[in-house]
Amino acid sequence: MTALIAEGFDDGGLWQVPESDRIYELIDGHLYVTPTPVLRHQETVALVVGAMHPGSGRRAFAGPIEMVLATDTLVRPDLVILSDEQAGQVVDARIIDVRPDVVVEVSSPTTRRMDLVWKRNLYERAGIPEYWFVDLEALRVDVHRLDGSGHYGLPTTYPR
Repeated sequence: MTALIAEGFDDGGLWQVPESDRIYELIDGHLYVTPTPVLRHQETVALVVGAMHPGSGRRAFAGPIEMVLATDTLVRPDLVILSDEQAGQVVDARIIDVRPDVVVEVSSPTTRRMDLVWKRNLYERAGIPEYWFVDLEALRVDVHRLDGSGHYGLPTTYPR
C-alpha cells in the first residue's frame, strides 16, 4: 500500500491506495490516476539528475517521490531538488514536506496537460522558485522562474 497524506481520511491522516502500475496524485482534493512512465521518460529523468550535479550543496530525489503541497494536495513529480539545508528539514523520510528549490516534470502523452497547466499552477501557488518542464516531443527544457510578484513568467527555453 502507498500512503497519500490527506487530512481527515483516517486517524493517522493517511489514505491508503493499492500498489499498482499507476501513479496516484491528490490535487486540491481530487484524485488523479495516471499510468507509470515509459522507459524513455525514466531515462530522461536519470539524465536530468546527472546534469543537476547533485552533491554540490543540493540533493536530487527522482520519482516516484511524494511531495505534499497542502493538506489536500500530494503530487509525485519526476524530480525534486533540495538544498542540503532543506533536506535536513524533511520531517518524514518518505515524503518531501518542505518547499524545494526546483521541481522537474518530464513530458508524457498522458500527463502533458496536467504537467503544463495544473501542476505548473500548483508549483507557482506553492512558491517553488523554479519549475522545469522537459518536453520530450519538442526536445527542449522550459524553465519557469518565479518573478517579483510570485508568478511564473514566460519560460526560458533550452534546446536539447
